[in-house]
Amino acid sequence: MVIITENQLLDAIENYFTKHGFTLISMAKNNEKGIDMELLKNGVTLLIEAKGSIGNKYDTDPSIKPFARSLVREYVRKQITKLMG
Repeated sequence: MVIITENQLLDAIENYFTKHGFTLISMAKNNEKGIDMELLKNGVTLLIEAKGSIGNKYDTDPSIKPFARSLVREYVRKQITKLMG
């Protein structure tokens, strides 16, 4: 199992898209409110909502367990609903 915090995931996403010519407009890390990442390329804006497999507090408390599969599904469902609303 790969354990990755949301912050680590956001860093990886930023790295991937900037290597492919996107410009980072904004990023919400450390449980900041709002869209997790906004990127721009050729007039196209990407809005990204990221969910790691474990909370960001894992960096300071490695006893924290990964999210249950059902909880991940619920987070994704809520974010899709929020973005479509």
